[in-house]
Amino acid sequence: MRNKKTNLLFPVIAGGVAALFIIVVGTFLVGKKASSDTEKAVRAVSFLYLDELAGRREQVVATALKNTSTKSMWPQALWTVPTLAARSGLGPTRRE
Repeated sequence: MRNKKTNLLFPVIAGGVAALFIIVVGTFLVGKKASSDTEKAVRAVSFLYLDELAGRREQVVATALKNTSTKSMWPQALWTVPTLAARSGLGPTRRE
């Protein structure tokens, strides 16, 4: 009887150690993969956020430029050469 227990005990212990090894190694591999996937997801979300932020900033700058250019168009019209000549009464001069 003692010999049968010894013969059966070794495969049971070896199987338990193998199962424990598989579980531990599998846990580390799955944890590493999950960590890598989490970093990729965070990076993708960060890039999406920065892209949206840049798009919004682009809209704000475009609107500001449009408003500024609209406001600055009438002073430019006052300073053109024909307008200045008409206002000053000098007209264009000719060099000889």
